[in-house]
Amino acid sequence: MENNSIASELKKLFDLLETGAITKDEYDKLKAEVLESDDSKTTTASNKPKSVLKRSKIGLIATSIIVLSIVLYVVLSKGQNEKIFTNISETNFRGNVKEFAQKTTFQFDMWGNEDTSVEFNKYYLFNDDGLLIADINSMYSYDEKGNLTEVVIDDGLRKITYAYDSRGRLIEEKNIGRFGIIHAFEFKHDENGNIIEQYLISPRGRNLYMSYKYNSSGNLIDSTYYSSYYNWNRDYSIRYEYDEQGRLIEEWYLDYNSNGTKIESESGTKYQYNRKGYLIESRDLVRLADGSYETIGFTTNKYNRKGYLIESRTVEIFEDYGYETETLTTFKYNRRGDVIQIAYSDYSRDEKKFLHRGTSRYEYEYDKKGNWIKKTSFRTRLTDGKEELFLVEERDIQYL
Repeated sequence: MENNSIASELKKLFDLLETGAITKDEYDKLKAEVLESDDSKTTTASNKPKSVLKRSKIGLIATSIIVLSIVLYVVLSKGQNEKIFTNISETNFRGNVKEFAQKTTFQFDMWGNEDTSVEFNKYYLFNDDGLLIADINSMYSYDEKGNLTEVVIDDGLRKITYAYDSRGRLIEEKNIGRFGIIHAFEFKHDENGNIIEQYLISPRGRNLYMSYKYNSSGNLIDSTYYSSYYNWNRDYSIRYEYDEQGRLIEEWYLDYNSNGTKIESESGTKYQYNRKGYLIESRDLVRLADGSYETIGFTTNKYNRKGYLIESRTVEIFEDYGYETETLTTFKYNRRGDVIQIAYSDYSRDEKKFLHRGTSRYEYEYDKKGNWIKKTSFRTRLTDGKEELFLVEERDIQYL
């Protein structure tokens, strides 16, 4: 839960503030946009917060993300890797992979114009123990216990170091640039090894303090954030609730006033699962001035017998304007479990049915281990509905 998206975004803002990339005023403005705390302060004549403002923002953000994801895929692939693991066991590769390289052939540029280009955008190298020792722009080092101790990035222009206590628990992380430490994290743990305190430290000192609480099963139930920019008052909290199986069923975000004494806004998400433990519904809510809760959107999911997601339906509610949007995404898979088709539809209130908005289709070629070595992506054009080649991804996989 420590990778909560809101918390992650706020940490990024702190990094920008500390490195001088943004000013304090800019930080406050960006933080407010992330938290969307203004929604709870703006009320209608009936003291109802204008949830439509939040949904409008979310809609704009979602649209921006769709566009930016295409741009970023091209830009980031030029010099960065999507590394989210340090051990081969954490991947879905089949077999004892030693080395992996991938190139992507694009049929369009970042602006959507036809332009074929080739990018070598992924690379992994593992040692005999399955530990990642290099990717496309980083080198990784470990201690004798297998703990990650250093990541050297961009030929030494930046590096991250990690320190552990005698029990192998992470106690310090330092991000170091050409001119010294950019920022660092300090961690404290309970007897079960859970992180209970975390400090963000810049060259000017400690700036952010995070405290974490857990239930008897070791599940995170509260993460609270305190900022030096607000006199170390409580800034915001995220609280979690679980069912008897340890599955997350509620997640609430509480934003406090500048003194940290009063909740300015409260929003959250409730989750439901089927008997097999698959997530079948997530419902977004905001708390109104009268203490009741209002649904501002929800997503429902359906699965096949193998547990693959085959349908996802999302509804966003704009109550102040008296309408809502509804989208439907369906998925198809091959016998190996890889997605071969994604279809997108929007519900038309006028025609009272879903209208098809596009389809993405994928073809694969596999090696003897069962890993795909070529993936060809097609998409339907919005202008005439005809299918066109979008990109081709090719992998070179070497095994031990």
